[in-house]
Amino acid sequence: MKKNLLLLLLAFFFSPTMNLACTCGQSETFCETLSKHSTPINELAVLKGKVISWSFEEIEVEVLESICGNISQNNIIISLNMCTYYHDNLNMSQEGKEYLFALYQYENNFTAPSCAVWYLEVENDLVKGSITAEIKSIAYHKLNSLKSCGNAANFFSLKKYVSISPNPTIDEIRIANTSDKNPLKELKIKIFDTSGRLVQNHSKPSGILSEEPWTISLQNFPPGIYLIQLFANNTNEVFKIIKQ
Repeated sequence: MKKNLLLLLLAFFFSPTMNLACTCGQSETFCETLSKHSTPINELAVLKGKVISWSFEEIEVEVLESICGNISQNNIIISLNMCTYYHDNLNMSQEGKEYLFALYQYENNFTAPSCAVWYLEVENDLVKGSITAEIKSIAYHKLNSLKSCGNAANFFSLKKYVSISPNPTIDEIRIANTSDKNPLKELKIKIFDTSGRLVQNHSKPSGILSEEPWTISLQNFPPGIYLIQLFANNTNEVFKIIKQ
């Protein structure tokens, strides 16, 4: 009985015809992948790149243009996962082609979102694929202003409207809204240490206006680096804070 169960599990995980995408929360379009980005710690990286090499575990990409995220490398390695392996269609025949990638980024590590539409083909300045439910192709220079992407149209521009200071800090931080026209609504934060452990979270459903900073005490935190994931207006950003 145990032997048969083991064989069944092995067949489930290694069958080349088995599609595991149905077991995950799959994003149906590229814009949904951007809009549903909420993985703790990881910042979102959006880039245009060219596939250099491919394997079942990872792909190497030449970075042609960094659209969102802190990408300093000319080449990056994108780690894949089992669900991505079964769902996506990147293969050796596509080496040298250009794509628009949406990736999770932690420092210099990049990961493909699991079971999501996380890349689009770029050919002759035309972006093709599941962009939205209605749009299957669009001129590359128009993608950044695509209203159908909702929050994704600005590629998560919360950092344009939020400041967290002082940084470094001794005992507290002040979260301020730097925009007069865009109130921050349904505000909440999660604070992680560098090991990824959630150490504190706060919420402010009323949000903050430009003249009303939100003060958070870090007095009892040990000195070190902390990552603050801030949620507002149906999107989120990750900020790095140093506690002295």
